[in-house]
Amino acid sequence: VSVIANISTNMFGKEKVKQWRWEPWNEPDHTCSPERRLDANITCDVESWTNYVIATARGIRAVDDSYQFGGPNTGSGLLKTPFLAAILEQKSVRIDFVSWHEKGTTGGDGGSQAVTDRDLDATAAVDQLNPAPNATVTTGNSEADPLGGWNKPHAWRADARYAAMIVEVINQHLQELILTGARRNPFTYLSNDNAFLPYGDVDHLFSQRTLVGRFLYNDTTPYTQETVRKPSLMAMAVLQLLGDRVHPVDGGAVK
Repeated sequence: VSVIANISTNMFGKEKVKQWRWEPWNEPDHTCSPERRLDANITCDVESWTNYVIATARGIRAVDDSYQFGGPNTGSGLLKTPFLAAILEQKSVRIDFVSWHEKGTTGGDGGSQAVTDRDLDATAAVDQLNPAPNATVTTGNSEADPLGGWNKPHAWRADARYAAMIVEVINQHLQELILTGARRNPFTYLSNDNAFLPYGDVDHLFSQRTLVGRFLYNDTTPYTQETVRKPSLMAMAVLQLLGDRVHPVDGGAVK
């Protein structure tokens, strides 16, 4: 771990790497269990996972103690797994942020408010587990998509409805979690899990959870193809131009 952190520091510079959020694991609740055994016949439970988290943090901070480290980056149902409590209750290493993946729904047409509601519950749980005033952590949902199952085709994912949902999720979080300023452990970041290339049935190359669609021009091998920017990508590009400013929908001044 220290070797990876050191290579990253040499390649990008310490000031850049200080901005990164280092996480030890992606969605431990999916495979770290006596039943799944990491899908590789390797014993894994909360205790061994916590030891791994501690060792990883120490390896990263051996390069620079100021590097940000956190987790648990659970796949779903943060409040239903023991990983959140485990990472906050251990006292061996500093935890700078708490992260998770909470999506709107796993079926139907998705929904933005469900994402926000689950994040409200998650931040409340972090506040309860991490009450000490000298140990504030930041929180965030790094896969706040309105619908689970990225490769499932839905017509609304191909057009401006998906773009509108992305913006709606962001606005709801601003209004209900960020601008209120009432959080003990502030909610500071939100992102999506949509950086995929569409694949599979040619009828679904625009309707998956992606930022681009694909045109296949013929049946040669390899395919002749072209990617096309979807409204979802353009919406995120426009939002990027705002930076950290908030533009009111009533046409008032940008803050």
